[in-house]
Amino acid sequence: MDTEKQKRLEASGWAVGDASDFLELTTAEAELVELKTRLALFAKKQRKAINLSHNWLRVFSFVERKY
Repeated sequence: MDTEKQKRLEASGWAVGDASDFLELTTAEAELVELKTRLALFAKKQRKAINLSHNWLRVFSFVERKY
C-alpha cells in the first residue's frame, strides 16, 4: 500500500497493519507461519516439476491424517 493511501486510511480512523498484527501473533509465531508457507509453496513447486498430482502425494504420504 502506498504511503498516501495509508495516511488517508489512518486519518479516517482505520488501523493499518499486516496479518500478524490482526491475529496478534508473536514474532516467533509469525516466523513459524512464514516458514510453513514457504515450505508448502516449495513442496508444491517440486511436486509440479516432476508431474505428481496432489492426490498421488496424499495417497503415498507417510503422514497420518486425522480428520
